[in-house]
Amino acid sequence: MAEKEVSDRSFGIISFVFGVLSILVISQTVLAIMSPLVGLILSILGLIFGIIQLRNGKTGLAIVGIILSAIGLILNGIIILKFISHLKVFAAQCQAYGGCDNLIQAMAKQVASSPASNLTNIAGTGLA
Repeated sequence: MAEKEVSDRSFGIISFVFGVLSILVISQTVLAIMSPLVGLILSILGLIFGIIQLRNGKTGLAIVGIILSAIGLILNGIIILKFISHLKVFAAQCQAYGGCDNLIQAMAKQVASSPASNLTNIAGTGLA
């Protein structure tokens, strides 16, 4: 009997864990665009497991998992949409400069001519 209760709550627990992870993964900037994609997948899986658990009863953790997964889905979706919009802007700038190579060269020249990027200025202030 105890085994059946554990298995009855397992989808709710999985939904809760995936919901929490889908929100926590947003702060992992090391992975850049992979982070929101992983969060999106975890959110969807959390929603699926939460809905399955709701149908099987024992709804406590399932409801919390569904709520957290929905929040993660929304936040990760927003981040992905922002990335796509920035990618479109970059593509338009590449086209305006006649290619991404030209744009990157122009940006490098601009950074090189900036006084803030000059290491001798930093060394002269005693910050280096």
